[in-house]
Amino acid sequence: MILVHGTGGAQATNWGPYPALLSNRGYCVFALIYGAIPGAPWPVNQIGGLGKQDVSARQLDRFVDKVLAATGAETVDLIGHSQGTYMPTYYVKFLGGAEKVTKYVSLAPLWRGAASTVPIPNIGRMLGAIDMPVCTGCGGMMAGSAMNKKIWAGGSPYVTGIDYTNIMTRGDEFVVPYTSGYVKPRAGESVANIVVQQGCAKDFSDHLAIASSRRAAYHVLNALDPAHPVTVPCEYVAPFTGQHF
Repeated sequence: MILVHGTGGAQATNWGPYPALLSNRGYCVFALIYGAIPGAPWPVNQIGGLGKQDVSARQLDRFVDKVLAATGAETVDLIGHSQGTYMPTYYVKFLGGAEKVTKYVSLAPLWRGAASTVPIPNIGRMLGAIDMPVCTGCGGMMAGSAMNKKIWAGGSPYVTGIDYTNIMTRGDEFVVPYTSGYVKPRAGESVANIVVQQGCAKDFSDHLAIASSRRAAYHVLNALDPAHPVTVPCEYVAPFTGQHF
């Protein structure tokens, strides 16, 4: 099990309850930092998701191989948040990851881009070609960018043989609209699309809070082990902080 953080995240800051939640259920959990600024001093070098995504995907590639070597497993499962739902597709499609990934669970995915309905023509393509001063890979998450086109290589963001679960929130303020992550499968593709507010109107998770929402986390558990389902709770979740009441 590999946790793949989002933009500006890290292995120790992005995941809240997930390491303990998964470990207590018998999963062997690993997390990486990818896309940190090269040569940056501590603690800046602990902030990830800022580099070009093809470079980050190669870092993920090396990390997966280390996990497989350490555990003796043949494949891994990925749980990603934000950019961590998106960048691994480059690894899966172009770096041989399709043979090494079994389940691909996404929190706040952005398959069509983080701003898929921007009214300015070609803005995604333009921003995708710009090296932003701090986050050189952020433009690649825009709809129409060169990276987004690679994510959609073959006409779909999915790869046959991998089980995908997309977990979204209507309160997402970064993936606009949130349905950018709601892509139905084609024939032969295995995909489940879940919106946390379906059946639970008092979950106000936004883009950040979904990573600590108990409701989202229990959906993750069911995606990983559908043969042993857990009851998904419905409870108030505050935006941003993810605080439960």
